[in-house]
Amino acid sequence: MATPHAILLLCLVPAPQAPQAPSWHTEQVGGIAVHVLQVTDAPVQTVFTFLPTGLATDPADRAQFAHLAEHMLIRSTDPTRLQVGGIRLNGETTGEAMRLESVAPPDSWRPALVRHMRWLTARQFDPKVLEREKVRIAGEERATAPRGFNHKWAIAAWAQLLAGRDHAAVHGDVAAATVAQVAAYVRGRVRLSEARMMVTGPRAPAEVVAALREEWKAISAPAGAAEPQERTAPSASATPSKSGPQNGAPRHTAATWDLPAEIYAAWYPLPVDCSAAEAEVLATLLTTACFGARAFRDLPGRALASALSRGGRRYLMVSATPSRELDDAALHREIDAAAARLPGLAMMQSGGMLARLVDPVPDFAAQRRAVPNARSREMVEAQFGMQCGYAVIRLGVPLDRAAAEYRAVARARLVALAKTCTPANRHSARWRSREARQAPPHKVR
Repeated sequence: MATPHAILLLCLVPAPQAPQAPSWHTEQVGGIAVHVLQVTDAPVQTVFTFLPTGLATDPADRAQFAHLAEHMLIRSTDPTRLQVGGIRLNGETTGEAMRLESVAPPDSWRPALVRHMRWLTARQFDPKVLEREKVRIAGEERATAPRGFNHKWAIAAWAQLLAGRDHAAVHGDVAAATVAQVAAYVRGRVRLSEARMMVTGPRAPAEVVAALREEWKAISAPAGAAEPQERTAPSASATPSKSGPQNGAPRHTAATWDLPAEIYAAWYPLPVDCSAAEAEVLATLLTTACFGARAFRDLPGRALASALSRGGRRYLMVSATPSRELDDAALHREIDAAAARLPGLAMMQSGGMLARLVDPVPDFAAQRRAVPNARSREMVEAQFGMQCGYAVIRLGVPLDRAAAEYRAVARARLVALAKTCTPANRHSARWRSREARQAPPHKVR
């Protein structure tokens, strides 16, 4: 039996402490905001580099050039392979952002990391590589368009329509691209001061930052340390304006494109004081609302919504791959019915659902134990880093403010914004191939 003195001593022994959650460490390297999250027991070291250029901001006659630039930047270091010495390389371009990524074993972290600095500063490209990447992008189109997974291509076509083109050469602009055009695009759109690098894994922040600084010094010294982004003006989406949202486009456009599918899109210009966080929440709710639409339940790609920016204006855009039996009027009715559900959904939501994706830092070990698939298990930390990267690039705020931006979205404000998504405020387009435009008109169902 313990004596009173023994009991007192036991009471004075500190209770075992739960491991302190890792926290982000942020540094500036060559103008790039570098965020490092050290997770000592992470199985891989991952790096995601985000840029605020995407399919929604591509200029006229440059449809999908953001996607093409993504391919060419990665190929600037690895012309033929995406797996090198155990390092996996990849990229993705959405409406709002370009993502460049590497996943490496812990002992290969450095060559994977420095590739990102080389991608961001690449300005010369190989014509032979360009021709190969055109073929690969065409393969992506063939693998997705006939199956109805066309939201990405719909955003590219939408950007061309708002740029004044009622024919979107989503395939053709890439197929006709020259090295000079790609280089000019990259010079104008890839700015180090706008890049956000998210690094997760076992390596310490000091190691990561030191390696990047060493690489930056080696790259910038021959050019006199001039950052490439300083040569160009800000992108069109960087400076808000109150200019007209449609550039004179009619409310519904019978447009054409050069992909083997049909796509319908509707979009709502949001009030000029709508924040990026508010637009993101609305897009999530509109996608949810479309799941309940009778016609969209049976569509190959269903209907997906995105918050997009162009010319300083925010839009809520939804696309769907329609069955041929649905005419334009029927699609309008379905979209209007989905948008009518938005205020009700907004009454039950706030920005908290998106804030939880970026804060707090989760218990990665517990998450790994809960994931049965080995490949998914090793990407637990990477998934969190990717979510944080998308948040900062879409919101345009520092990482430590992202969660607060989402949490500041109030229900009453969301309801008021949702009520602006009315038939009177809806713009739409339906893209068909030029051959399909010659076919008999669809019948209303």
